[in-house]
Amino acid sequence: MSQRYYVVKGEKVALSILSKDDIPLFVTWLNDPKVTVYLSMRRIITPEGEEEWIERVRKDPNCRHFSIVALPEEEVIGVTGLDRIDPYDGSATFGIFIGRKDYWGKGYGTEATILMLDYAFNCLNLHHVWLIIKDFNKRAIKCYKKVGFREVGRLREAILQPDGRHDIIIMDLLAKEFNKAYKSKFKEIQKSA
Repeated sequence: MSQRYYVVKGEKVALSILSKDDIPLFVTWLNDPKVTVYLSMRRIITPEGEEEWIERVRKDPNCRHFSIVALPEEEVIGVTGLDRIDPYDGSATFGIFIGRKDYWGKGYGTEATILMLDYAFNCLNLHHVWLIIKDFNKRAIKCYKKVGFREVGRLREAILQPDGRHDIIIMDLLAKEFNKAYKSKFKEIQKSA
């Protein structure tokens, strides 16, 4: 296993540069229907395809993706990131998944979301971050609301799942709302530099 390069550390998790060493984990998780039912993907993931994805996102200036690493054990448990970063408008889309199901519902996703938003607002200086979520993903909706996201729209019956049609919920958060609620680790780093 190669050395981990952390972007930021919290209490329960850290965000780390994506490593090709973690491809077997990612492939396992992204082919698990209990994980992917909540994601917007519907294809089989191969090691080669995941390696191509990592290479693509590393080179793309309009996205940032990180591994979520549980602390103190330093185990990779998921991935989070920003896509469609628009530096002119200061906006991006947010995404996250925890692949290790034994870490679900224990606050790891919430802290990873807060760290990623801190990075978005206080490192990249974005103004607006938004996401889409399937209406039946109650655990994630609860997490996003807890962090400060608000529902701003809904695409009615926009997706087909095995149990029928579901809505896609659109949620967003502004930098000023986030910074009013959370102390920034990135601003602390800048002050101490």
